[in-house]
Amino acid sequence: MNAIAPALASNPPVHNTWAGSDFPYQCLLDRHRTEAFRQAIRTVVKPGQLVVDIGAGSGILSFFAAEAGAGRVVAVEIDWHLAACLKRSVEANGLGDIISVRCGDAAALMLPAAANVVICELVDTGLLDEMQVPVLNALRARGVIGPATRVLPGRYESDVTLGTAAVSYYGYRILMPAHRWPHYEVPESGWLETPFEALTISEPLVTVDLEKPVVPLLRRAMHVTALSDGVVNCLRLRGRAELTPGHVLGATNAFSGDKWLPIEPVRVTAGQTLTVRLNGQLGAGLASMTCRVE
Repeated sequence: MNAIAPALASNPPVHNTWAGSDFPYQCLLDRHRTEAFRQAIRTVVKPGQLVVDIGAGSGILSFFAAEAGAGRVVAVEIDWHLAACLKRSVEANGLGDIISVRCGDAAALMLPAAANVVICELVDTGLLDEMQVPVLNALRARGVIGPATRVLPGRYESDVTLGTAAVSYYGYRILMPAHRWPHYEVPESGWLETPFEALTISEPLVTVDLEKPVVPLLRRAMHVTALSDGVVNCLRLRGRAELTPGHVLGATNAFSGDKWLPIEPVRVTAGQTLTVRLNGQLGAGLASMTCRVE
């Protein structure tokens, strides 16, 4: 049955302070990201299977699952307006007998048990800002993800680099996280140029097997060597997902772009050994990440 939770559909919440449909549309237009998921879905989904798509957004990944032969697709979207739009899109494509839309928090909704495939693209760089890990852990605890369920993406890994980032914008120092999507680096694109100089090599931060329960607490101490003299004022965070074995997707215009996180400046000299202590929680936001350089 194609239905959106009646309470949400008939009594929509107060409008958000952010455009909830903006980024899902960017994901839809990101051909590299979206075609990579299409190929992975074709590889994983078998005819007649039950697929649950978490954070369905535009619904394009649900459509790909139906295209791959899924017998039933449950598309879950927390935003009531996106869910309403997705229901219309399902009907417009004549897929109402395969795709059903559920509106609400995937961690709390009643969903089918032991899905064959769970597609969950709540990925943000380092798995910090979005809810990939908490939601998958909740689905596993409630039996939506069973022992034989395939999860897509299946793995995620990230690394960190210390360096010097430009923090001056139009003559002012702006000390907020920088979300460095690849299209920002295109010459003459209209985006403000903001260089980054790496002062250490990249070091692994986390490697997460998303097909198993994940401990969300992040505790990492690493020893790195300064490559040259300079001032470390930024932590660069990079990530990439293994959608299926051997099929890795790095930063695209709407997927896992680099993050630059300002830290207290530390002057370093070439060859100096630094101890870097990182603490955070996966799914708790960038604000949960702390960094101390000694």
